[in-house]
Amino acid sequence: MLASILYGPSDTYAKEVLQKQYPRLVSYCDHIRDTFYGKDFSKG
Repeated sequence: MLASILYGPSDTYAKEVLQKQYPRLVSYCDHIRDTFYGKDFSKG
């Protein structure tokens, strides 16, 4: 659920709160995404 908020196509209040108030959590999610899916995750 957290990933769907962070990497979903729309900007939401929840995404904004995560990015502003929990940058370490966002960095952790980015690390997990890059580890499992590579740096090309958002290219499609």
